[in-house]
Amino acid sequence: MNRVLIVEDDEFQGFYLYNTLNPKYPDWDIVMCYSYETAINSVVDSVMNNNFFTVFLLDIQLDSKTGDKSGFDLASRIRNYLPYYRTPLLFLTADSTCSSYALSKFHCYNYITKPYNSEDVLSEIEQLMLTGYIFDAIEINDTDRIHHRLIPNNIIYVKSAGHCLYIATTDSNIYETRSYSLKSIAEKLGTQFIQCHKQYLINEAYLSNYDNVTKCVRIPHGTIPIGRQFRNTIENYINRSYT
Repeated sequence: MNRVLIVEDDEFQGFYLYNTLNPKYPDWDIVMCYSYETAINSVVDSVMNNNFFTVFLLDIQLDSKTGDKSGFDLASRIRNYLPYYRTPLLFLTADSTCSSYALSKFHCYNYITKPYNSEDVLSEIEQLMLTGYIFDAIEINDTDRIHHRLIPNNIIYVKSAGHCLYIATTDSNIYETRSYSLKSIAEKLGTQFIQCHKQYLINEAYLSNYDNVTKCVRIPHGTIPIGRQFRNTIENYINRSYT
């Protein structure tokens, strides 16, 4: 699921942005913040809980009367977190003269000039989706503390061993991570992944050629064992898929 953090000191504008995005993308988690401090708290919480935002909409000119810092200060803090080094930023601004600074300094995707309308906002979000900047991805830190965003369609299987998960992808990589348990990553990956063993989840797109003798299914470059309690489920799935 995509998560959006909107930071806008004007509550009316924040309400407008929320009600622009929510009807279009009702399954997205849209978080509203009206100050620098609450936004930072949300960012820190997302990192600590491996529940990352996939796009930020930041007002550049936060209200100085309340002691808030600027949207540029907030962007700088966000970029300091490794998982958000490349996460798209969309700046909201009444001053388009700062656009070149925003683009170069913070690698923001674009800016939306005030006053804007709902079509302007949705157009930028749609462009982010078309260009692949926003997609439903699994965010992990591997055991070398390197951050990765994995597209579920490119994951072949997930194996649990010890306190680690091993995530095999179509590019022949295997990512070792402690970011999730097998149960928690299953909830993130959704129904296209089937548990076939107490240690394995498999992407149904790669589930084929079930061997009733060895009790394994063949996947690209190998096989996966089928646990006793999962055999009926796998056999029924194979039979439905190949009849």
